[in-house]
Amino acid sequence: MCVFIQLTIPFRSVQAITKEKTALIIPNAIQVATISEKYGFASLVNRDVTYNVIFKCWQNSLLEQVGRRGGGVDKRSSYYCRIVSLQN
Repeated sequence: MCVFIQLTIPFRSVQAITKEKTALIIPNAIQVATISEKYGFASLVNRDVTYNVIFKCWQNSLLEQVGRRGGGVDKRSSYYCRIVSLQN
């Protein structure tokens, strides 16, 4: 049996994104901390690539927010972090 889990986190609420370990030794997890919650995502086959993609999207969303405050043109819609996971 597979369970489909989908979680959407607005980047504007993200405070930190960190690489984590499971069982204190296995480097296969990421934590996304928001203003009010911490979300842990473990058992990632390629944690570093996943982290880089999420982190770069978060950086782009922060730059977009600064651009809007500075009178820049908003060329894109707001960024969201959408995590999709299949679990057995």
